[in-house]
Amino acid sequence: MATFMLYADGRARLRSYTATSKAGRHTLKIEVEYTTAVDMGFDVEHLDEIAAAMKAARAPKPAPKPAKPRAIAAQRPLMLPAPEE
Repeated sequence: MATFMLYADGRARLRSYTATSKAGRHTLKIEVEYTTAVDMGFDVEHLDEIAAAMKAARAPKPAPKPAKPRAIAAQRPLMLPAPEE
């Protein structure tokens, strides 16, 4: 698992954060202010890499099973008398 670090070196400043928990899900929202767009770009690229790695780690959904034949299709057709002319 990749890690994202925010350094207090003056290039980025933590503006605010909030944390919530609801129904067993926990969310942390962070707002960061950057002095240059380049610094922000590096962090965005890093976050994109983390998101891609997490998406790839998810298990693929299993293929759907083929449908069972209908019971009526499996029955033999009814034998009717030949039509009279």
